[in-house]
Amino acid sequence: MPHAQPCSPAEHARPGAQALGTKQGGAAGAGVFALLAALEAVLPAPAHLGALVRLSAHASPAARRRALRLLAARLAALREEAASARPPPPGPPGAPARRPAPGEQGRQRAGAAGAAAPAQPDGAAVDAALALVGEAPRLLAPEQPVGVRQAAAAALGALAQLAAGAPASGALGALRALEPALRDGRSGVRGSALAGLAAGAGALGPRVLPALPSLGPAVLAAAERAVAALGAPASPGSGPDAGEASAAAADGGLRRAGGDDAAVEAAAALACLGALVAGAGGYLAPHLAPLLRLLLAPALLAGGPAAGLAGAAAGVRAALAAAVPPRLLLPPLFAQWDAALEARAPALDVPHLRVLRMSGHS
Repeated sequence: MPHAQPCSPAEHARPGAQALGTKQGGAAGAGVFALLAALEAVLPAPAHLGALVRLSAHASPAARRRALRLLAARLAALREEAASARPPPPGPPGAPARRPAPGEQGRQRAGAAGAAAPAQPDGAAVDAALALVGEAPRLLAPEQPVGVRQAAAAALGALAQLAAGAPASGALGALRALEPALRDGRSGVRGSALAGLAAGAGALGPRVLPALPSLGPAVLAAAERAVAALGAPASPGSGPDAGEASAAAADGGLRRAGGDDAAVEAAAALACLGALVAGAGGYLAPHLAPLLRLLLAPALLAGGPAAGLAGAAAGVRAALAAAVPPRLLLPPLFAQWDAALEARAPALDVPHLRVLRMSGHS
């Protein structure tokens, strides 16, 4: 195995990664990526992230996929480290200081991470990882294997979530880079992009607004596609082919079985919409009509083909009613009245009652 140098692990990984397509490639490739994973403990974060971004441009699809997965994992670890390093919130003025009980400090940190602004990450690490944004058009291109596109979407989502603790431009760039994946022909890729957008937009909060003009319509279109697929039979080309399935199994699995894809994608779409509602509020006014039509779709009501998603859709509806002023919400809401009356649903979950509840009339 070639000896890795901290200056450029990707260069020294190339012979092993190229061997992944040979009979001896499995062991060689596993050794190379085990070495790259081990370098996390000894390389500074910027050097490790930069090496993984460079390796994502490798000629071997397996090398690209594994590099992107390692990159997403390192980004998530850095975000957790930044959150755990944040000091707990101060107590009431004049309250005596006390030592946290065993286990209490971790809970304090977790609560602070969820309630406060995103933790400040290592700026140099974020800058190194942001090089992935420039690689996104190539990694998300249709000619890339599905596993590479899905891993790239996951890595961009992890990058957006980490970069949200730095100046917003980096996280916004990562979110915008995900938009082409929302139009991908594979449900797993679209679902990964939606999940990444949900995480990034949720971390940004109101700072997501500059991306809303392009992101809003793209997310809505992807969500409509996902909801329309609920209960529909899988198309012949929707699942992975034999080569992709074999690669995914060897890499720990990146996709779910075809029967779950539509529900997973719809759940990610609802999470993304919820994050946009929480961050943008009334600025979603230009998109309220299609958003309400989607949230009142029969498939997302109790008793529909995806009853497990009804609670998530109800949560987004409630958040929308709380975040958008009534003067903006009511006109497009009542425009859905006739369609809600015509929809078929169980008596305990009649769509027009949902409209009344959202408008505050019941």
